Amino acid sequence: MAGLAVGPRSYRGVDFRAANIKKGVWRSYTTYDGLPQQQITCIERRSNGLLLFGSRGGRLCEFDGVDFKRVELSRGLEGDTVLSLQRGAEDSIWTGTGLDGVTWSDGKHSQTYSEANGLAHRHINSILLDRQGSVWFGSEFGISLLGDREFSN
Repeated sequence: MAGLAVGPRSYRGVDFRAANIKKGVWRSYTTYDGLPQQQITCIERRSNGLLLFGSRGGRLCEFDGVDFKRVELSRGLEGDTVLSLQRGAEDSIWTGTGLDGVTWSDGKHSQTYSEANGLAHRHINSILLDRQGSVWFGSEFGISLLGDREFSN
């Protein structure tokens, strides 16, 4: 792209810098290695260091550095397409789906929220937990905020 430079230069006041590439061995993982689906849509690290991967059609899986295993969130993950993940309080996990809203789970209990609960839209592209403990959801039709067990859009 003309005008953009990598390194300590700026373009219209924006500083673009490339991260240093870590020397070593790069490893790629595919379905042959146990990944449930090739198209990974999101990644989140759990407090125990395990990685969670969301995918289209492959649902949610956990990686311990060696093996991938499918994650069942108690009763609850609705839909197969996981578009967004956010670690919550006490290692709970918020999972945004492509068709069925968002599911919260602590491993023992789960709750799914949809448009019927006040969510702006069922297609959840992004999730953010703010410092006050409120949860923000980016969807196809705007932003929803869950605070004090109630949605505002």
